[in-house]
Amino acid sequence: MGRWASLREKWAHAFAISGPGEALTAEDEVLLARIAKGIAERRMTLPALFTLESLTPVQFVGSQGMLALRPLLELGVPAADLELASRICERRGAIPRLCALLEEVDGRKAP
Repeated sequence: MGRWASLREKWAHAFAISGPGEALTAEDEVLLARIAKGIAERRMTLPALFTLESLTPVQFVGSQGMLALRPLLELGVPAADLELASRICERRGAIPRLCALLEEVDGRKAP
């Protein structure tokens, strides 16, 4: 029985989903608000909301993809903003917060 208990203890959290993690900082909120404003100014709120909501389960992979494509992305995005955006995407509550900001800036609720 001791062997099974030991094995069960080792594997207990192997596939556990982590909690919400650390909260967004004021600097994170400023960047998310700037992104939301830019999307709303281009009148792309609904396509952005659709894309963000559908990609929420793989947001961590996306943040790692941003790091992999960093040299290419730095042609159009400042390096500091790119690094901050990548760190924000690693947090669980970032995408829902960006969606809420988009709805707030656009002034209407998504269908």
